[in-house]
Amino acid sequence: MRCAGIRGLAALPRRTRTTDSRHGYPIAQNRLGRNFAAAAPHQVWLADLTYIPTGEGWLCLAAILDMHTRKLVGWSMRETLHTEIALER
Repeated sequence: MRCAGIRGLAALPRRTRTTDSRHGYPIAQNRLGRNFAAAAPHQVWLADLTYIPTGEGWLCLAAILDMHTRKLVGWSMRETLHTEIALER
């Protein structure tokens, strides 16, 4: 390979590309104060967005969980991660 001038490529380091902390937008207030226990249902809801690999490509899932009962309150799935996925019921 050296005689032919061929060499392998080094792998690029992996970096998180979903979070940009260098912005001027307002930051949401921490209302829980690390108190992760709810006294009754429907007082505290948790939300998460995630990607699911499928045979046809990636699928976006938005889910809302009740902290007290640990049950799903609602969820939505879409092919793209746009505002509508978080606003659907």
